[in-house]
Amino acid sequence: MSASLTLDVPRKAAAASITRLWRVFIAVGLIAVAMPALLVDMPPLLDYPNHVVRMWLLGGAVNDPILAKMYATDWTAAWTNVGVDLIAQAAGHILPITVVAPILLAIALVMPPLGAILLNQRLYGNFHWWQVVMPLTAFATPLLGGFLNFQTGIGLALAFASLEPWLQKRGSPVQLLIGRMLMASLLLVVHIFAVGFYGLLLGALALGPNLLALFQRDAFKATLVRLLGVAAGVGAPLLIYRLTAPHLPGGGGLGQMIWGPTTWRYKTELLQSAFGTYNLHIDQAFFAVPLVLLVLAAFLKSLRIHQGLILCAVFMTVLAMVSPTWAAETGWIDTRMPIMALLLLMTGVLPDVARKPRLWVPVATLMLALVVGRAWWIGDIWIQRQADVRAIERAMSRVPEGSSVLPIDHLVSVRGKRIAPPGRFFHFGASYYHQYTLTVMQRKAFSPMLFAMHGKQPIKVLEPYKRISVPNGGRTPTFTTINSPPAKWLNEIAPYIKRWREDFDYALMLNADVLEDVNKERVPDGMTLIADEGFARLYKIDRRPAPEL
Repeated sequence: MSASLTLDVPRKAAAASITRLWRVFIAVGLIAVAMPALLVDMPPLLDYPNHVVRMWLLGGAVNDPILAKMYATDWTAAWTNVGVDLIAQAAGHILPITVVAPILLAIALVMPPLGAILLNQRLYGNFHWWQVVMPLTAFATPLLGGFLNFQTGIGLALAFASLEPWLQKRGSPVQLLIGRMLMASLLLVVHIFAVGFYGLLLGALALGPNLLALFQRDAFKATLVRLLGVAAGVGAPLLIYRLTAPHLPGGGGLGQMIWGPTTWRYKTELLQSAFGTYNLHIDQAFFAVPLVLLVLAAFLKSLRIHQGLILCAVFMTVLAMVSPTWAAETGWIDTRMPIMALLLLMTGVLPDVARKPRLWVPVATLMLALVVGRAWWIGDIWIQRQADVRAIERAMSRVPEGSSVLPIDHLVSVRGKRIAPPGRFFHFGASYYHQYTLTVMQRKAFSPMLFAMHGKQPIKVLEPYKRISVPNGGRTPTFTTINSPPAKWLNEIAPYIKRWREDFDYALMLNADVLEDVNKERVPDGMTLIADEGFARLYKIDRRPAPEL
């Protein structure tokens, strides 16, 4: 045996050992970010309760004699954004929603970092300590918004993009095109934004790691051909969907478009939605360490960069700054893009700041500690907020099945948000807003806020409840708005306000324990407080015909 071969054996053994260690570290990190979803009944995520109630209905509860008068399934109503709905429909007849929903939430937490890890590993050829920190991206503003299909979709897009080099080596051009079309079609079912993200990822890979090479004529032509192949593979399913779907989100158009403020403060906060959760200062502290390592690696000229992915990360950042926050009956559009930009950034770089092998394990251990620490912090907040869910259950125990429940909000000032319990509010939102829909699952009561938008959800509201339903969730009135003359915006996004005395049996107020102003508000005539559970207050409504306006 030669001397060089003799030396190669321990080197290969050491490389295999460190690869196994990175895999263990990555697995521990992914398990850590999934655990909060499995430890609580109803985490404080904005849209999540609304989605859980719909999944519960799709899983078989819609056939209940009481609920069947209010809701029905309609799978022609939505062909996109229905990934979790399809799983709930299939699994709901086998497993209870208390098992299905946490698993789907855990998948939404794990998929984005897992997809980023797979793509980074594919690009740079091996596992690396940098991938250990990627589960830190699991918790971001869109996740706290409860956007399960979106989160799962962008994670799948990253995972599918990691297959691109493998497909290119082993498949013919036709097979590559078919593979892209199949993956784009699956992503379209999960979430329409995921298809665009997949196309962007494939475009970044087509541009390649060195953009300067594109200025060579042959390289430019080859890249143009690759980009056309990407456009065909991703565009064909979108075109077929556009031509054949019975219902499109927003009716197929952009509809009313709303932009956020144009101030630098808003734009800065918008970009921080890539990692913002319940306390932005704590979030910044967790991400400061990997940011310092990136800057240090760049200073030491030991930062490997895939320029195509970084260019697309910059593109997504700019797009977030100029996109509307509402269009096509879809909200938080601009808020979803920074997390995609962050995932592109973290996937497209590989810092080699710990050049000496003896430093690899300490650095990786630090990365894992950040991931586990952040998951622990978020999980503790979620456990604390189970008290709010219990308060709703206690208040709703007084409501007979089949009742209609009017949602009432208690808006607080900036000071009120500061003194509110941890987790009640998060970056850009109030986490309790869609907990009103839990009344459907807890007491088989009607809630006007259940998502039932044609083009987006495979469920519909039946008459006479349909006339008091807001399929996109709408906004929740306060006592002040109910006592005031109906405003045009209330008629459009909360039309049930005009006939609340006639159409509702009870009113449920949430966030009532932040008593900054709630006791100063005049209770509308015809409402009587019958349960005060702190966070949740229940009022009995003296039903009577609505007055002529």
